[in-house]
Amino acid sequence: VDAEVYVFSKFRSDHLREIYFDGVVIPRDHYTVASLTHLAVPLTSANMVSEELESTFSGCVHLVSLSLYLQKVRTFTTKKKLSIPLPKLRQLSMKGNSHILSLVYGSFDAPSVEEVDLETEYSHSDPVGLFLPSQPVGCLDITVDEPNIHLNFTGPKHFSLSLTSLFMKGNALSEYNVLTRLLGSHRCKQIISLDFTTSSHFDSTFMHRLLVHVPALTSLRITFVSDTSGQDAEPPALLVKDVIDLDLLRSPTSPLRCLRTLIFRNLAVVLPQSSKFLLDLSNAVEWRRVRPELASLVVKFEDCRGVTDALLEVCGLKFE
Repeated sequence: VDAEVYVFSKFRSDHLREIYFDGVVIPRDHYTVASLTHLAVPLTSANMVSEELESTFSGCVHLVSLSLYLQKVRTFTTKKKLSIPLPKLRQLSMKGNSHILSLVYGSFDAPSVEEVDLETEYSHSDPVGLFLPSQPVGCLDITVDEPNIHLNFTGPKHFSLSLTSLFMKGNALSEYNVLTRLLGSHRCKQIISLDFTTSSHFDSTFMHRLLVHVPALTSLRITFVSDTSGQDAEPPALLVKDVIDLDLLRSPTSPLRCLRTLIFRNLAVVLPQSSKFLLDLSNAVEWRRVRPELASLVVKFEDCRGVTDALLEVCGLKFE
């Protein structure tokens, strides 16, 4: 440690702006943090206590970017609720157990955070939803691209959350179940536009479980982005008929009762399998026109395989 402190002391400066620690042990009282704007640090105590976190970051009032590597931390003990001020922090990146990440994040008072990146092994009981804004406004973009989930909120201030985890297809920890658990009890009643993008198929119940979290939508776009990397054959398409239950468009208690624009992008229409869906979709649109409790709806197909103007006209889904 003495040798490491000696080397480090050669770089000490009140003008220091960025620093990265890895594989060295520097006592807290040997480095200056007051001037730092960017900091990346691994915390290596298996059993971390709140005092350690507080002593490390209590003077970092100018931090704009913080990266924490907490993979070795197994427990986090606190005797009091911490509120470590990080007033200028915009970007936060954290790696480790999601329960530990949530506890550490809850110890920071960082009102200006705009971007959070988490790399974690997710489990059912971990409160990762703590990272989400409490009352978002405006638009929400969600992208599911295994093993990543990305959420981007536009208001009242921009905020993005990226969650990277090891999802297991076909069980309770699929990326779609992780997403709905992440949203938890959140009801984003002021989100009016949702842009949902996925690179994989999902079961028929998922969309309803997602939409209950955004019950005031006026615009919904569902996009499929196929992964063509390393594939010789054409990737499987996501059929329009498989992405949404049309009862969501008919019910006056549905989270889509206020919906005015529905966009399908890069999906596929295969006949005759999709014929009934298209006709039922047309009937649902007509139904909404005569029901005062439901908003009138326009449906659009963007870059959808198998969709032609003639087909839409025959099905009554041609909108000028």
